[in-house]
Amino acid sequence: MLFTVRMRRILLGTAVGLLVVVLASPGGADSPPPPTVAIVPTPTGLGYLIVSSIGGVSAYGDAPTVGGLDELIPLSAPIVGGATTPTGNGYWLWAADGGVFALGDARFFGSMGAVALAQPIVGGT
Repeated sequence: MLFTVRMRRILLGTAVGLLVVVLASPGGADSPPPPTVAIVPTPTGLGYLIVSSIGGVSAYGDAPTVGGLDELIPLSAPIVGGATTPTGNGYWLWAADGGVFALGDARFFGSMGAVALAQPIVGGT
C-alpha cells in the first residue's frame, strides 16, 4: 500500500513537473522545451530529477538542487541519462558521446568523451 501511495505521489509530481518545464521553457510558448531524457528517482524514493537533453536539471521532492549543465558549458553531444549518488546529494549526467559530468557530491571517475565510440551512448543506470 505504501508503495502505491508513494508511486502515485511521484507520478503526480512528474506530471506537474513536466507541465512546469513546458510552461517555463526559454522562448515562451512558441519555442518547445528541450526533450526530457531521464526522470531519476532519489535514493529515498521521495523525490526525483527531470533531466533534459541540454543538461538542464529540475529537482522535485527531496532531490538535490545542485544545478545543471545547460548554463555552464556547451555540450558536444546531448545528455542521454543520469543517476543520483547513494547519499542523494549529487548526481551524474552522461552524454551520447561518452562524456560524464559529476555534480554535487558525485565523484568523477572518468569519461569517454575524448574517445571515438563505435556507437553513441543511449542510456544507462
